[in-house]
Amino acid sequence: MKPECIFSDPANERDAVELLRAIVQQDSSNPPGLTVGVADIALTWLKAAGFSPEIIQAVPDKPNVVVDLENGPGPHLVLNAHLDTIPPGNKKMWR
Repeated sequence: MKPECIFSDPANERDAVELLRAIVQQDSSNPPGLTVGVADIALTWLKAAGFSPEIIQAVPDKPNVVVDLENGPGPHLVLNAHLDTIPPGNKKMWR
């Protein structure tokens, strides 16, 4: 995966699709919501993109990936997302 492609070339979807494919292949169904696999992928991708992510984990097997982008004084933007997913349901119904 080339993380910089997502930022540098919006027309190049291949790397974004590859990243998404790797993420959705991880079973993070809730319950139980174990997100170690997804967090590892995010951590690896962010490091490769030049960021300094860290893991904060209040609950075992449910890590949070945190990245602080220092941009000086002023307002801050906080983005928050879930790493867990709902169960896929009947897998025979998927095409």
